[in-house]
Amino acid sequence: MEMRRYHITMHTPLGTRCGTMSVMQKGRLLKGMLDILNHMEPFCGTIEKNGDCLFSGRLVTLMRSVEYSAKGNISPESVNLILQGERNCFHLYGSLIPEDGEPEQERK
Repeated sequence: MEMRRYHITMHTPLGTRCGTMSVMQKGRLLKGMLDILNHMEPFCGTIEKNGDCLFSGRLVTLMRSVEYSAKGNISPESVNLILQGERNCFHLYGSLIPEDGEPEQERK
């Protein structure tokens, strides 16, 4: 099973929020953990060879829990997703955290 971690940014109605996303892939099976908004929640779904994916999970905010379905692309270098909740749509994107823990764009 392949495991990757990403630094992520998500646009919400209350502003931009940062966190991490851990992704485990085995064949077409995709599962992982989304750590954002001070909560870590699991997700699961499917992924194609080209990185296109569909999965679902839950976001926990200070006020409520939001069930979502996500659609987008997860590559070995980056993640670019749209999370559709009951009321809102969230854009989530990010970059791979290399083995040494420093994101690619911060290296000099």
